[in-house]
Amino acid sequence: MDGIDLSDLKNAAQARLADEKQRAASHRPADSAATPYVAKERPADGSAGVPQGVDAPLPSIMDVTHENLADIMEYSRYVPVVLDLWADWCQPCKQLGPVLEKLAKEYGGKFLLAPLNTEEEPELASAFQVKSIPTVIALAAGKPIDMFSGAVPEPQLRAWIEALLKAVDGKLEELPIQIRKHIQRLAGGNEEPPAPAPTVVDEAEELAQQGDYAAAQKLLREHLVNNPKDHLAESALNMYEVLEKSENASEDTIIKADENPDDVAAQCDAADLEMTTVGAEAAYTRLLNTVARTTGDDKNAAREHLVKLLKVADSSDPLVIAARTKLASLLY
Repeated sequence: MDGIDLSDLKNAAQARLADEKQRAASHRPADSAATPYVAKERPADGSAGVPQGVDAPLPSIMDVTHENLADIMEYSRYVPVVLDLWADWCQPCKQLGPVLEKLAKEYGGKFLLAPLNTEEEPELASAFQVKSIPTVIALAAGKPIDMFSGAVPEPQLRAWIEALLKAVDGKLEELPIQIRKHIQRLAGGNEEPPAPAPTVVDEAEELAQQGDYAAAQKLLREHLVNNPKDHLAESALNMYEVLEKSENASEDTIIKADENPDDVAAQCDAADLEMTTVGAEAAYTRLLNTVARTTGDDKNAAREHLVKLLKVADSSDPLVIAARTKLASLLY
């Protein structure tokens, strides 16, 4: 590995580190004439995309560019870096890259995966003097310590990473807070944002997928007591009520409703079953006809049930729009 000369990169990194320390000591913004840190563009909301600070996780992946390579080299003084040289046209690269990314996320910042696109950064690629791609280079303490070329299976790659971590264990410097925060900031564009916490609708869906419609409905009803304007939860509740009724309906539910057109409860039960077997249009039509031929409480019961079924579907669905229009004409 002695043939790779990275002294220029290391010098640049050291210069940036010195500037950062000076700024931290004086608690003032960097002079506009000084060499700045160049970070990836942040998301539109202004956040870095990754939590920053002592308690925040270390980044696992950061794409290499000519702006940040010096910073990555500097970071390797504290955390081993796995440099992956690849290109879009390279099929073995496409086999190796996803496995590297999977392991980088699995190891949670114990090493930094640094993919380098050799087509976009040809000068950087040439600095490493590789003869073929994919080539993977392990960096530690600012210098390359191991490398291999070609795609390898996951077990072999995992063993290589384990050997790398074992080789550098206890031999690298302690990561300074300012470097930690800086690398987190630079890696912001590469890290996936944390998965959002499951909503009550998500939890209800999981219960419904297990076949427990009653528990799903109970959870949503309790939620709607304090959140009556949560229309998504209301729609989900209506859907699970329909699904449970349909699952428990007898085979002759629709036949009985057709034989007893004045039985509003039978029409509602048949409409629920039609929603999951025949189709929404049939269910809407049945209840619209029931509204048209009934009066008083029966008419209101049919109307309320139709509105409940309409809330299950997307409000922009043409069938829903047509049914609402017809219902309005029948009522007003």
